Formats: sequence, C-alpha cells, structure tokens
Amino acid sequence: MASGEALTFRPAVPDICREILAEHIEHTVDLLLERSRVLAEAVAAGRTAVVGLSYRLADDRAQPVALRVDPDPSRVLVLSPAPIGGSGL
Repeated sequence: MASGEALTFRPAVPDICREILAEHIEHTVDLLLERSRVLAEAVAAGRTAVVGLSYRLADDRAQPVALRVDPDPSRVLVLSPAPIGGSGL
C-alpha cells in the first residue's frame, strides 16, 4: 500500500439485515400515520406525503423504502433513488 493510501472496509450486509431494516422503516412510517391524526389527514388530503428512507453513510445515498401518499393517482409523487450529498433528495 502506498503512503497516504487508506484502507476501506465495507462489511457485507446480509439480505436478512436489509429485509429487517426495510420492515422497520415501513412499520415506523405506518406508526407515524396511526399516531398523528394531523399527519394522516394531511396525507389523505394530498397536502403532504410520508417517505421512509434507508441511508447508507458509506455511499452517501438514501434509498426510499416506504411511501405513503394520497390515494388519488393524479397526485402521486414518484421517487427515484438519488444521492443526498450535495444534490438533495
């Protein structure tokens, strides 16, 4: 290894861990809507949406996992994964 070169360690994340994380995020988004009448009403009226994200610090990326929006398809927001470092989400 050359002087000043850094080692990068990225442990493999088993699929089961990703599945558990996604389930946790989905559950948390649902709990927010169950416990906040104001938030649930705003989503139902199309004034807001609730998005659950999984953020990978090593990659500086946020991946949408759960999306709760107004059921009216004309007001559905489509998300695509994008890095949040510098460009926003």
